[in-house]
Amino acid sequence: MQRVIPSASAGSCCTNDSYLHGAFVDAGEKLAHQAQAFAQMIELGWGRRVGAFREMFAGLLMPEAGERQQKWIGELQRRSASPAMACRLWNEFNSFDVRAEAAKVAAPALVFHVRGDAMVPFEAGRRLAATLPNARFVPLEGRNHILRADEPAWLIFKNELNDFLGLDEQTDADAARELATLTSREREILDEIARGLTNAQIADRLNIAEKTVRNHVNHVFSKLDARHRAQAIVIARKAGLGRE
Repeated sequence: MQRVIPSASAGSCCTNDSYLHGAFVDAGEKLAHQAQAFAQMIELGWGRRVGAFREMFAGLLMPEAGERQQKWIGELQRRSASPAMACRLWNEFNSFDVRAEAAKVAAPALVFHVRGDAMVPFEAGRRLAATLPNARFVPLEGRNHILRADEPAWLIFKNELNDFLGLDEQTDADAARELATLTSREREILDEIARGLTNAQIADRLNIAEKTVRNHVNHVFSKLDARHRAQAIVIARKAGLGRE
């Protein structure tokens, strides 16, 4: 499953337990066979009153949930989609491939993934974050694909998400004042960062050493009090940088 949460105004997004392509697309024979087996089980067992399969599916979604919670999830599955629609959605989830498109996304992104997730491999989330040019990856400890409010990972998720979305609360005037402390070269570097360029691409574009770019980036982050690249991009765009 893929969940994307858009931020208020900076064109940024947040994903949780997401992936670049489904199991039917270049994911290995084992994962493809598993996804195909699940598709057949959904088609045969989804709509039955005796929800043995749905409860097994719920166990994969929330292995640390209690019996009552898992039965509730199983019944929710039955009521929310017909067997045919559930199978169709499952096949679509496992057939898409957005690797080419993801590499073009310049917006800041925050990617979460639960380390012990049984539904979507942890490495799939890490690969997504590595492909998005301006993404930060936040691993969450646990096994639940659907987070519970009483587990430690939920608090980390909530705090990181609130901080990420809070980046948009900065006003244009605030951003302009912060940029006033930068040198002309640092503003130039920040402008390129806001366009989604990597340090190597900036070095090539400006005909300077990548180490020099890295030093400038560190100075920019320090002056803007930015903890990561996504935050610097939001500040830059608020001040009008990074636009064609």
